[in-house]
Amino acid sequence: MPVHTDLDKVPGIKEWWHTDGIYVWQDSGPKLTGMEAAVALRASFEKSAAKLPFRAEGAVFFQTLKMSEGKYRLFAIDSGWLDPEDRDVTIHIQIAAEILSVTDALSGEEILVKNGTLPILVPAGSLRIMDVVVR
Repeated sequence: MPVHTDLDKVPGIKEWWHTDGIYVWQDSGPKLTGMEAAVALRASFEKSAAKLPFRAEGAVFFQTLKMSEGKYRLFAIDSGWLDPEDRDVTIHIQIAAEILSVTDALSGEEILVKNGTLPILVPAGSLRIMDVVVR
């Protein structure tokens, strides 16, 4: 967040990172730059990602949308605008629920869960949209 943002108006945030354009820091933490900042931010992101219902491993943009109680829609997009290529992606299922089905929303193809993951291929310059039903 920019250093002058009024944080009192944003509820539910547990961890704030700030910048003044040169330094990056957490509330009451030291000001960091360069690789120090990159390492600290990555650790913070990974800690937060461990709490998500689904997490993608691979070079894609990934988004999860809770559609309703028991249904999620997952989006995986080839993020390589300058170097589009097929992307092997492993989606880790981190939700404490029984997976009833995973379906490719565009093709209708069933995607099988393997050891708590969804291994998929995102075609070059394209995307995959998956519907996950849980109990």
